[in-house]
Amino acid sequence: MQLLLIHPNADSVEDLSAAFTYDGYDVLSCTTLKRAEELLQRNTVDMTILTDEMEDGNVLDFFTVLEAAGALPAMI
Repeated sequence: MQLLLIHPNADSVEDLSAAFTYDGYDVLSCTTLKRAEELLQRNTVDMTILTDEMEDGNVLDFFTVLEAAGALPAMI
């Protein structure tokens, strides 16, 4: 399962990525919504985990991008 993690704190992204990778997930991670959109254009994602504290955009608005990419379900 391909998982996309989005969080503005690089240390948190690194820790979460390591934990999910250890559990057997293929993990894509980033710290901005812009980078997440770039990753979604080049990858197929089965599920997305993100925070509502993003500095570069509104997370609820970003759900339209996730839906278009088939990256749902998503958990905030």
